[in-house]
Amino acid sequence: MMVARYDEDHDVMHLFFPPIEPAYDEEVEPGIFLAVAEPSGRVVEAAVLDFSRRDPAELRRVLPQEVDVDSLLARTHSR
Repeated sequence: MMVARYDEDHDVMHLFFPPIEPAYDEEVEPGIFLAVAEPSGRVVEAAVLDFSRRDPAELRRVLPQEVDVDSLLARTHSR
């Protein structure tokens, strides 16, 4: 089950995909970082800078398929 934490002060969304494993960080798009576990290649964490201003289509393209982008964006806009 994914865990999402939004830092409103800095507009950063942190996503965690348990179980957490040793991983390396990769910037897949400017301001979007994925932590990818070796050797499985599974995304275990994501950080998205300027989250509330991101194009939902971009987020759907780069984040793991299990992420409900619309729901996360709705949470940030309702604050």
